[in-house]
Amino acid sequence: MVGSHFENNRASNGGAIGAIHCSPDVYNSTFIDNLAEGIGGNEAGHTGCPGVGHEGQGGAGGLGGALYADGPEVDARETVLCGNRFVRNRANTLAGVIFRTPNRGVATGYRMRIDRCDFEDNSSALGGVSFIKDNVVTVRGSTFRGNRAGRRNDGSSVSGRFGGLWVNNGSFDVENSTFYDNLPLGLTVESGSAQVRNATLVGSPWNGNVTVRNGLIVNVSCDGAANGGSSVQWPSGSACVNGAMFRDPGLGELGMHGGPTPTLVPSNAEGLAVGSDCPERDQRGAVRSGCVVGAVDPG
Repeated sequence: MVGSHFENNRASNGGAIGAIHCSPDVYNSTFIDNLAEGIGGNEAGHTGCPGVGHEGQGGAGGLGGALYADGPEVDARETVLCGNRFVRNRANTLAGVIFRTPNRGVATGYRMRIDRCDFEDNSSALGGVSFIKDNVVTVRGSTFRGNRAGRRNDGSSVSGRFGGLWVNNGSFDVENSTFYDNLPLGLTVESGSAQVRNATLVGSPWNGNVTVRNGLIVNVSCDGAANGGSSVQWPSGSACVNGAMFRDPGLGELGMHGGPTPTLVPSNAEGLAVGSDCPERDQRGAVRSGCVVGAVDPG
């Protein structure tokens, strides 16, 4: 799907797009105010009706506010989401934007690439942005901002976690990306591991086996220090990454500062040039002048 616009659509699962045994590639498209309005998920262990789902299936959905892709494909492959914008999509139960479950285990070759996408103000009871299972996920040049878990479609509060990117039984590799005000968690990996390099994380804690390198971490409270290094944190307090240095980056406002996705530009570039093995370009696509931590090198 290329250059498409989905707005104010509703379904039990997959508010805008629903797919069984396939996972569509989507490029340069917008998804605004779509709803997965079922509730209760699709769960086994219930008394079901013959011919509906599978024996013992219960629940009425509420999965994937924008995109729902369930079940394996004939051949495992990489699903690509590139250049898309997702705004105020909601799911009553799970995954405000992306629900993807091939259900074949992480070693079977299923992959997802999220490239230059913008996720803004999406929400669900669990997984404000995603529930991605059994996948190796790559994230490049993308922004996650203002996403929330613990919220039904009607705005009522429930107990919920994983406000931003959530990968279950898989892994993710994040580079040159921005996480801003995603609550209660910005990044979560379960039953796997994650690598984060040159990301800016503001008010977006993480959870799981996450390694952070060249991170710029602002207003994040941590239970302990993650593996990694060469990161800068502000304000001073308990280190969120091993060896973190405490320096004020002088971040400006989140906005369009060049490139396809919103970013935060620091003013204290000299104090942030403490990274190691940075990517050649930053989130905006600009050539880095030095190894400045975070997603953006102000030059």
